[in-house]
Amino acid sequence: MKALKVLVAALLLSISLPLIGQIQSAPSWAACGDMQSEFSIKLNKSQHSVPPPDRGRARIVFIEDAGGVRWLGYPAVRVAIGGRWAGALKRNSYFSASIDPGEQHLCVATEDGHVALAHLAAETGKTYYYWIRISSDSAVMEYLSLSPVDSDEAAFQIGMFPMAISNPGK
Repeated sequence: MKALKVLVAALLLSISLPLIGQIQSAPSWAACGDMQSEFSIKLNKSQHSVPPPDRGRARIVFIEDAGGVRWLGYPAVRVAIGGRWAGALKRNSYFSASIDPGEQHLCVATEDGHVALAHLAAETGKTYYYWIRISSDSAVMEYLSLSPVDSDEAAFQIGMFPMAISNPGK
């Protein structure tokens, strides 16, 4: 009986180990940076434009829309591109980053563990817009999403929202 238990345990372990390795090495998790990273964020209310892509690169713009709900402190949203934190946003703001052409894996995350993921095939000279939407029920954040947004809608939001300037550390 004991030998049967050992055999079953060994069989289950041999089946589950490759699956655990696949989950940990999946490209989606590789898009996120160190989840313990923090940023200090300042908002520039006078900046409402995005520079064109750098030569030989593409540009990506992230727009955080926390809606009209004003809960205490607003959650900061960190943005990673290809496993490196590129910046952070808060309180209905935007920022942009220069990126290499090719497949890019994106991750947005709040300090309390909400995560949203996406990817894009970036082309040289193009600008991509992504909307980070936060929804809540009363004072509790419930949902974080990351999705492409039309350039006209993005221009409208950028015209209303301040630019987020973030630096690592609090």
